[in-house]
Amino acid sequence: MGVNGTFFDAKHPKIPATAPATFALHDPKGKAAQLFATQYTVNSALESGFTTGNTLDVTYLLSHFLKVTVTTDNLGVLIP
Repeated sequence: MGVNGTFFDAKHPKIPATAPATFALHDPKGKAAQLFATQYTVNSALESGFTTGNTLDVTYLLSHFLKVTVTTDNLGVLIP
């Protein structure tokens, strides 16, 4: 089974500027359940969030859904 990970703003639907990545949906040497997140998925999620015009509190979203608290110290490790 394959799922296209495209995000969009329901009030402003439009085709993303980039095309989805093409790759094999299953790696026979991998595990039974496999998940691939490409740059297309991340970009369409961020673009759809931006087009809503709403303020997105990423810290709140991460803590609410993933139970992770992100501080500027954490970001300094990821983005030097």
